[in-house]
Amino acid sequence: CCFREMHNGSYFNVRIKESPNIKVGTVVHFAKTTVLFGGNGTGKSSIIEMLYTVLTSSVLTRWEDKRMQAVIDVDNPVNHPVTITMDKIVTYKAGNCNLAVFPYPMDVIYLHDKERFTEVNDDLQYVADYMGKERKEIETMIQVADFSHALMVDAVEITEVRSKPYRECRIMVCRKDYNTSHPWKLKQLSDTERSRFVLDLVVSYLYAVSKFRPAMLLMDWGNIFSFGEGLVGQYMRLFQNPNMNFQTIIASHKRWQSVEWSGWNLVDFDKNEIVEEW
Repeated sequence: CCFREMHNGSYFNVRIKESPNIKVGTVVHFAKTTVLFGGNGTGKSSIIEMLYTVLTSSVLTRWEDKRMQAVIDVDNPVNHPVTITMDKIVTYKAGNCNLAVFPYPMDVIYLHDKERFTEVNDDLQYVADYMGKERKEIETMIQVADFSHALMVDAVEITEVRSKPYRECRIMVCRKDYNTSHPWKLKQLSDTERSRFVLDLVVSYLYAVSKFRPAMLLMDWGNIFSFGEGLVGQYMRLFQNPNMNFQTIIASHKRWQSVEWSGWNLVDFDKNEIVEEW
């Protein structure tokens, strides 16, 4: 992994120096699996968005007119804090060196609340619109994904139904939760099942690529609330699986009392303990 475990059990730490909507002095320690709890306006979603911006150099629309500065402490390959400044563009500084990109590259998937699936004929474009990605990226994710640890999806087939004047494909889903080899059309699935398909695809893709390069899943995704606590618990255990070499960071306003959080780094944004002197 890009960030190895530090002496305090975390993989990396983030310290907020300047932000319009995160309390200055906030320090968050991130482990292999971290969940940020808190009510609306506490800053948990802003932390997720900040991490996505830092790791991808992609400034989200709602941050375009805001300035933010943070320090990330890592312990790999050298213990060198990286100062990140976001002011329309993202700049990085490690020691006295100005950098064009974050010095520890990784594959990042960011699942966040968007509008519901839009009705289009091409299934690849359908999923791409939902995830805020390009159609080709979804096709690559399906081709690379290893579904051996997925909870619902056993395999995915892409069938071309039209090539001209534009390419149109259908996604067929083989399911583990039905005792049949007959695949389902993606649009035969319910809204919750489609969300499970997306999560299984993301987890299976990150599982595959994290064998060869660092990877991270960021989630600020209300759709998971439709799963029910039992199913949520299964996914939380999956993220904890030692075979899952990617890091998982989740923002949630709900605590899911029946979920077993053993081994997770729990950060409570409703309390003041995340604000430290530095």
